[in-house]
Amino acid sequence: MSRVFSHKRIGLAATFLVAGFLIFGPAPDVAAQINTDLTEFQDAAQLGGGDIRIIIANIVSVVLGFLGIIAVLLVLYGGFVWMTAGGNEDRIGFAKRVLINAGIGLLIIMSALAITQFVINQFQDAINGVDGSGSGGIGSGKGFKSSSMLGTIVESHYPDRNEKNIPRNAPVIVTFKVPIDPASLMTSPDGKTTPLGTPQDGGEGAPAVYDKVKTSAFELYAETEDTADIPVEEKLVSDINVTMTPDKKTFIFEPVDLLGSSLENTDYQVRLTNEIKNANGKALFTGANPDYEWGYQVSTIIDVTPPQVVSAFPKIGTTKTLPRNIGVTITFNEPVFPTAVSGKVEDGFANLIVGKVEDKVVTPVLGTFRVTNGYKTVEFQADHESNFCGKNACGVNAYCLPGSANIQVLAKAADLKNPGSGDPAAVYHTLSSPLGYHGVVDMVGNSLDGGGFEGLKKDGEAQGPTEDNFFFAFETSDKKDLEAPHIRALSPNVLATGVDLKQHPAVEFSKPMMLSSFGNTMLYAAPANFGVGFSKRFTPIPLEEGDDGFEFYDERTEFVFHHGTALAEDAEYTPHLPSTITDIAYNCFYPAQDTGSCKNTSPAKPFCCNGSPSATACIVE
Repeated sequence: MSRVFSHKRIGLAATFLVAGFLIFGPAPDVAAQINTDLTEFQDAAQLGGGDIRIIIANIVSVVLGFLGIIAVLLVLYGGFVWMTAGGNEDRIGFAKRVLINAGIGLLIIMSALAITQFVINQFQDAINGVDGSGSGGIGSGKGFKSSSMLGTIVESHYPDRNEKNIPRNAPVIVTFKVPIDPASLMTSPDGKTTPLGTPQDGGEGAPAVYDKVKTSAFELYAETEDTADIPVEEKLVSDINVTMTPDKKTFIFEPVDLLGSSLENTDYQVRLTNEIKNANGKALFTGANPDYEWGYQVSTIIDVTPPQVVSAFPKIGTTKTLPRNIGVTITFNEPVFPTAVSGKVEDGFANLIVGKVEDKVVTPVLGTFRVTNGYKTVEFQADHESNFCGKNACGVNAYCLPGSANIQVLAKAADLKNPGSGDPAAVYHTLSSPLGYHGVVDMVGNSLDGGGFEGLKKDGEAQGPTEDNFFFAFETSDKKDLEAPHIRALSPNVLATGVDLKQHPAVEFSKPMMLSSFGNTMLYAAPANFGVGFSKRFTPIPLEEGDDGFEFYDERTEFVFHHGTALAEDAEYTPHLPSTITDIAYNCFYPAQDTGSCKNTSPAKPFCCNGSPSATACIVE
C-alpha cells in the first residue's frame, strides 16, 4: 500500500502543479492590464533578444514535455510489473492502478501542452503584429507580418507599402524612431577611412567610395513567378550603397544597378531583420518573427523629372500678418532626398533658409529642418535656445521667429552635373558637404525646379541655382498665438460600425499643425493580432471666415492614418492622439477638448475615449 500511495502522490503532485499554473495564472483580461514591457529588465539582466513572455511560455512547454516523459515511463513500468506478476493478484492490481493513474496524468499533460502551444502562438502573433486576415502585399504572397512596427519602431519608409509606379533608379529609405548602430546595417570597403554612412571621395575623378549593405540585416529582392522557388539568399540585390542622416535614424539604401526591367513592372520585397541594433547595441526587432517587411512595385521608367513645390506654410502669397511663434513648412510634389533637406542651421545646413530680411540682407534664423509627411514635407522649427519665447500649456518649450519682421523662406536648387543639357541630375558632393547635395533634390537626385519667387517660373526643367531656387516671404507681428487646437471632425466617427475596410481614418484639426509632432500617434487594434501599420499623411484644408484661427491662418490640417493593407473585418480599431501633438504655434493638443461630447471637460478628465471624458487614456484590450 505504501508504494501505491507514493506513486499516487507523484502523479497528483504533477497534475496539481500543471493545473495550478493554468487555473491560477493571470486571466487574459487581467494580464492585458499588466505592463508586460520588460525591455529594461531584459537589458539589465543581459538576457537574449527574445521576448521574455515567449521565453517563459517555452519553459513551461519544456516542463510539460518532461512530465510527459515521466508519465510514459510510468506506463512502461506498470506494464513491466503486470508482465512479471506471475499471476499474483496483488501485483496485477498494483500494475493496473499505476497504468490508470499514468494514463490519466498523460491525458492531462497532453491537454496542457496543447493549451500552452496555443498560448505561445497567440503571444507570437500579438507581439509581431501578424494580420490574421492573411492579406498579402505586392509580390509577397504573405500576410501583413510585423506591420504594427510601422509607427512604433519604424517611423516611415520609402517606397510605401504596396506602392506602385516606383522608378527603377529609386532608393529604399527607412526612418527609425530611435538612433541605430550603423555597423549593424553596413560595412566599409577596404581602404575607406570616412565614418560609416559617409561617402569618401575617390580622388582624381574616380567615383566616390560608399559603405555597403549587410544583407543579413537588410534584404531586397525581386518577387516574380520565375523566382518564386529560388531561395531568398540567391536572389538578393547585394550591391547596395548605404548613407544615413547625422541623427542615425534615417538610412538610404541605393542599389548600384537599376532595379526591375524596361519591359514590365517588377514586384520587390524588403525585409529588415533582427540583425539591426539600436545605438545601445540591442536588437531592434524581437519575438518569434523578428523582422519587418513590405512589398512595392517598380515600373519600367527611369525618373528624370525634377521635383517642384506644391504648397507651403504660411500659405504662398498670404496677405495676413502671422504670429511670431510659428513653424514653417514646404511641401513638394514627390518625396525628396532626406539628407539634402534635413539639418541644423547652427551646424552649417544651408540648403534651405528661413531668415529675417533687413536692408536687403537675409539673416538666417537658427533652428532645425526636418523631413516628414512621407518625405514630401520639410518643416522648420526655430528651436535654438536663442529663439526660446516661453512654454506652452503642456510645459513644452515654444520658439519664436523675429517679431514685426519680413521673413523670407528659400529652398535652393542643387548644382547640376551637366548644366544647360536639360538633364536634372545633381552633383553629389562627398568631401565638401556632409549633406551630399548642395540643394533640394528628389529621391533619385534630380535637382529642384523651383521657379524663383513663389514658384511663378516653374517650367518642368531644372536650371540649377540660382534660376531654379524657390522662395517666398511673409510678415510677422509681435503677437503670439496661444490658442490650443481641437478636433473638428473624425472619419469614421466615434463607435462607427460597418466601416469600409479600405478607409483610412482621418482627423480634421481646427488649426494648422506641427507635422513632426505626430510621432506618438497610434492606431491600436483589438484583438492585437489584427494590428496594421500606417504612414502619416497630412493635407491642408482652407479656412473659412469664422473658423478658429482665421485671423492668422489661411488653412488647417487633416491628418490621416494611411494603412498599407485592408483593416480586418472582425476587429475594433482605436486611433490614439496624445497631447504631445502641437499646432504650428507650439500649442499642445488637449485630447478631451473637441467639438463633441468631450468639449470643455474638467482638467481632472483630460482624455476623450469614445466620446466620453476620461481621467486616463483609452485602454485597448
